Amino acid sequence: MTSSVSETTILSYTTDFRRFEEYQGFGLNVDFLVTDRLTLNLDYAESETTRTETDVELRLGASDNNLVGGNRDDFMVQLDTQVGDGVAIATILDDGGNGFEVTDPSYFNARDRGRVRAREIPRENTLDAIRADLTWDVDMGDIHTIKMGTRRSSMAYSELGGLRNAPGLSLFEDEDLVSPNGVANNDVTDAILGNVLACANSQFPESGFLSNLTSGNVISNASSGSSVSEYATFNFDCAVDAWLVNYGGQSAIQFQDGITSGQRPSMFKLSLTRHGALHPSEVTLACFMLILRSLRWDIAVPLQSRRLMALGLSLLRVTPASRVSKLTPSEVTTKSGFQASLLLPI
Repeated sequence: MTSSVSETTILSYTTDFRRFEEYQGFGLNVDFLVTDRLTLNLDYAESETTRTETDVELRLGASDNNLVGGNRDDFMVQLDTQVGDGVAIATILDDGGNGFEVTDPSYFNARDRGRVRAREIPRENTLDAIRADLTWDVDMGDIHTIKMGTRRSSMAYSELGGLRNAPGLSLFEDEDLVSPNGVANNDVTDAILGNVLACANSQFPESGFLSNLTSGNVISNASSGSSVSEYATFNFDCAVDAWLVNYGGQSAIQFQDGITSGQRPSMFKLSLTRHGALHPSEVTLACFMLILRSLRWDIAVPLQSRRLMALGLSLLRVTPASRVSKLTPSEVTTKSGFQASLLLPI
């Protein structure tokens, strides 16, 4: 399908997205001479990465009348990929007859489409590994060295949060403007929307919007003949504070991230709701032994040669991944194996 015509709502989103990331890691390597012939090497490393992502979204919906408050209106819009550079170009076929333009912020006054919604997702990833190697110079004839070692590593990952549907905490719609899960009051909503719309940006914040996809404009209005590649946008801090004026502004936002308040600093308060926990983990174990031996032989000419033979023995075991959240059988794997190898380098 290259073209379609349908009734649709027109929305303007303003989102504040933040990512906090912290990395801590250290390692230790020790060589210990047990005897003149026996050496022990220990190597340990550990790291922890913490990442917290937050997004607070302001949504405003358009009506076809900027003089009288009301709920959202549907606009007849055609999407066509056959014009321009193959990108879907939107043409508003019916703007309601009241001079609607997507660049005019005063038309984004729909009571039932105003909303602030917030989400936080904390993630933690920890890794640790230890290695022990033993080298023994045995000097037992052809066998001159025995090497043994073991390895262990583990990884743990956790993810919390993701919910954003608690009225008065992470969700604020028109019925929540006075109190959570309250009753929408049109006079209150219209007054608050008036202050929100006053936070409109005087200029579109991005130059060359979608110019990497098309050389022309992406939104046209058949009634007015306008053609643009921008729309009404709003200053985030100003508009969100205006929408949450009865809650004291942005400080009222709380995230549903599953972390007790005070555990980790964040841009807003933390709630106690636990949801969507994900805790996969993995442990890997391995050990080996090498016996190094010299082989000697004589040939007709007075020439002596040596060849190195190494016998390798390894064991690998991987424990199954596990999650607190729902896990399909295909996501759980268990691997165990035993491998012996004979190496004869020239």
